[in-house]
Amino acid sequence: MKENRPEQPKNTTQEEERLSTAQEGLARRDFLKGTLALALGASIPAKAKEAAAFLESEANENKEGPKIEIEIFYGAHGTGKDIEGLAEKIKGCDVFIPEMFGENPKTVDLFQRFSEGTASPHEYFKKGGTDLEGIKKGFEPFWAALAMAIYNTHKLVVISDVPVGHPLHGRLKHISEFEFDLSMPFEKLISLRRRWGYEFANLQKEREQLILRRIMHLKKELAQGAIPRLRGKDRIKILVFLGAAHTGVYHELKRRGENVSRQFSRMPFIMGGMDENTTRHFLFGKKVSDELVARGLLGTILWATLSENYFPAITADTHLKIMFIRKISDAFSFEEIKTIFDRIHEEKMISGETMLTIGKMMNQKGLTMPESEETMKKAVGYDYKWGIKEK
Repeated sequence: MKENRPEQPKNTTQEEERLSTAQEGLARRDFLKGTLALALGASIPAKAKEAAAFLESEANENKEGPKIEIEIFYGAHGTGKDIEGLAEKIKGCDVFIPEMFGENPKTVDLFQRFSEGTASPHEYFKKGGTDLEGIKKGFEPFWAALAMAIYNTHKLVVISDVPVGHPLHGRLKHISEFEFDLSMPFEKLISLRRRWGYEFANLQKEREQLILRRIMHLKKELAQGAIPRLRGKDRIKILVFLGAAHTGVYHELKRRGENVSRQFSRMPFIMGGMDENTTRHFLFGKKVSDELVARGLLGTILWATLSENYFPAITADTHLKIMFIRKISDAFSFEEIKTIFDRIHEEKMISGETMLTIGKMMNQKGLTMPESEETMKKAVGYDYKWGIKEK
């Protein structure tokens, strides 16, 4: 849930200057078009007049600007393994917008330099203490894998997320880092987690509205030719990368009649773990039962424990991990989960004995801990294909 990523603070003066330049360009073209038509109309025969009319129609058509397509690619962003599918998509776009909560101008500039090939991801991360050469492929941090995917592609990198310094950034950061006292009485914990989920979902809605505004502002700039490197192109493709929680961005763009499509990293797509599933229910106004909240809490414990002591030896595939956690959580009833948390309340901690109890309950349900990525895939019925583009 913690995600501290690189909005470049808006510079109204620069935006106005760019828009002014674009408008001056349009005015200049209109003037030249009119002068040419007048000169040709006064001095040359009918066929030349037809040519002038053709030039005029072309000029009018260019006024409409380029055809802009938006594609949203939904996927996990936990490890380098999660970059699969996205790397190929980046190659086919003109503008790449990654989800990057809490970005700042330095980070935006860094990723643009990665794209231009003037900064090396390997050297940058090595300076920070992460030698990517020594990490098994797929297990590197997602952001390192993303940096390598955009390296030397010469794509325009734009961020449309909540920037550092924005009021919403502080509010979201605070609620994301809130730590639940899992040893409190279970009924109180359920109530608190429900209230937290509702508030978190509302902040995510605000975040999505900000993302939408910034995407539409970018589209306006592209249409007006205000970005020099893309000026004059007939077609411009914007690729947006978002996590599963933000399908609302696609639905809103579609509702507005935008030329937008979406693709998931694989199909069918699991919309996040049990904890995120609760948030999505709030986001889309669905009923949130106590059982759903309880399974989210159980999923939180399992994720924290298995991420530290189990997953690193099995898989780097975040989606597969989520499927495994969901399979376990879905097998437990509200009363069974209450039994687990009542024990945590009594012991005032999540003890080894508590985890053994969960393990025994899993065994009774026929759930075992797979010994490899392949056996885990079989255990959860993992038969996924790369996503299908959806208009």
